Amino acid sequence: MILYLRLEIKPISQSLCFICAITSYIMHELFSSFRSSLGLKKLLLEISYKDATAALNSKKVKGIIKSYNFERGEDPNHNLDKMHVSLKSVLKEFVPNDLEDNQRGTALLWVIKIIKEHKDNREFFMRDIFENEGRYRDLPGYFWDRVAIVKASLESFFQYQRFMAQQDIFRAKSFDELIDIVESARPAITKYQESKKWADAEAGATVIDDGKSSGIFIAELHNKGAACHYGKGTSWCVSAPGLDYFRSYYREDSPLIFFKELESGKRFLFAYSNNEFMNENNRPIDEDLLDRLHALVLRHGLDKKYKGIADWEEKRAAMDPDTPPEELDRILKTTKSSNTRFNVLRNRSTSIYTLRGFIKRSTDIANIDLDAVLAVVENRRLLLDDFMHFLRMEYYEPNEVLTLGPNHPRRHGGDKVRGPALNSDLFMIQKAIIKHHRGISEETLLNVFTRYSSLPGSNSGVIVDLADTIMNILNLSDEARMTIYEVVEKKFPVGGNKIGPISILSHKNMPADVINKTALGLTFEDPDFQTYVLRLLRHKRASDEALDHILEQVDKHWARRKVFFKGIAWQLADNQEKVFPKLFKYFPIKEGTTEFELGIHKLLASNSNSPIDVLVKLTEHPDWRVRMVIATNNKSNLRIFRILSKDSNAQVVWQAEKRLKDKYGVREYQDHFKKFVADF
Repeated sequence: MILYLRLEIKPISQSLCFICAITSYIMHELFSSFRSSLGLKKLLLEISYKDATAALNSKKVKGIIKSYNFERGEDPNHNLDKMHVSLKSVLKEFVPNDLEDNQRGTALLWVIKIIKEHKDNREFFMRDIFENEGRYRDLPGYFWDRVAIVKASLESFFQYQRFMAQQDIFRAKSFDELIDIVESARPAITKYQESKKWADAEAGATVIDDGKSSGIFIAELHNKGAACHYGKGTSWCVSAPGLDYFRSYYREDSPLIFFKELESGKRFLFAYSNNEFMNENNRPIDEDLLDRLHALVLRHGLDKKYKGIADWEEKRAAMDPDTPPEELDRILKTTKSSNTRFNVLRNRSTSIYTLRGFIKRSTDIANIDLDAVLAVVENRRLLLDDFMHFLRMEYYEPNEVLTLGPNHPRRHGGDKVRGPALNSDLFMIQKAIIKHHRGISEETLLNVFTRYSSLPGSNSGVIVDLADTIMNILNLSDEARMTIYEVVEKKFPVGGNKIGPISILSHKNMPADVINKTALGLTFEDPDFQTYVLRLLRHKRASDEALDHILEQVDKHWARRKVFFKGIAWQLADNQEKVFPKLFKYFPIKEGTTEFELGIHKLLASNSNSPIDVLVKLTEHPDWRVRMVIATNNKSNLRIFRILSKDSNAQVVWQAEKRLKDKYGVREYQDHFKKFVADF
């Protein structure tokens, strides 16, 4: 990767010491002079894309999620792990595949930097990730359109970097600024492309339609010269002189297909092998245009001529809800692609008989397509009876060695596998069935759970995961819940990490008497006290007596008192109606509050989960800063704004009036203001 070294000077208050700040300044000036004296635009270090991807697991990337949560008034760690997985996938989608390894690394770090530091970009991308609950494949089309635009700009930037007015990408402060830099360089790029002549262009192109009758010229491109000739003035990487990306897109069984609308002059390039269908600006075309141009490809029989195009057509048919059920059944039986098989089984047009036949044939865990089976389970179109054979399957012995079938996803590690690996696969299917299908008897549920839990070497984390799935079944008896907890507790060694048993013992569906007994027996001396605290305080079944006891124990735990109370004031959501008012016992509103007490009040004032009664009480706070925070809280309502608009502090009044106007509209604001003046 290419990484630009920059030294930033932070305020002295944030520096370790005055000398550190002065040293940073001197080094920055020397560094700038050194670059200028050599006439360099940037100083670069080589680092691979693989090393750059390590940054995806850094605190910086997780900080993007935490910042977004904080800006929304949520707990910074809300849904952190799930969102982190999705965000990492999205960040990698920005990076073009057809760049040098070090350029891809640079691109990835720059994208991370922009989303972290640029609030508007962070808001745009994080909002959709959160609204889709981290479901990476279900993000909306406009989201991927924006990613594609940035991706295309990154590709052009690095391919024609010498034509960019700003050649240091880290100087671009936003996605829009990068796009502007690339677009400004477009005339110079076009002029350069047009100056090139390609001797082998004619030999590398096969004209399919001259366009005289259809109005659309179509040609197959088989070499770099043809791609450069027909791609002059475009942003296609395969047409970039001096760079050999053509080989990354061309296959003998799937050449590049070039289109030109003779009337408008618009050009398009199809790379079926890479699933890329681009306009002149190297941005994806819309579905309607893709359908129209692809129909021309089929009309000229190119799917019969080239296997790569035929495979793409098959994959597309597998996903298309308009594909006839008979055709989907044929594709399922003949395809060798696991991805195509998966898409057929997810397609809502696939018949029940096709789905049922596939599941009936899936009787051997060592010889199934795991993702495909899970797709049918999650499809929810079959009855529970169709899946019961999975719940009754026996597990393999730990030392048993098995030969995998041709469609099994574990074949990438060889065709042999030991029993525990397949037991884990069976568990995934069983868990999906339990999660998505109702009506499974308690006897069957407990049988599945205890059988897997008793396996030698069974994964304790997997056991807790399955336990949590079963505990979420609302009509499960209290006896069954306690049985599950006892099994989980036995799997965790004495003195080890007890987070698994604690998560089940404090589960939201655990009986109230168990929750309250656990809470009342908890003391600050308990080694697992910290793990229990927030879980039990969040529990909707916890009694007032139990909540009071926990808060008293927190108050006694002086070594961690500040940490716990801040966590309670900021993170608590599920049971805030009961817990938040109780905090005033430990942090009463009074003159001369300490900075820590003031911090607790400000957290309560800013938390969008704070009950209205708590916010109303905080409007009496003697410190105007707390009242100002209340005015900016999205939870604040008309009642609170009316109180604050009569505040003794002019800044609080101004903020309250502003938010009143923003939230309730001009008419409500005017009516309220008239009433306020009359009262005054």
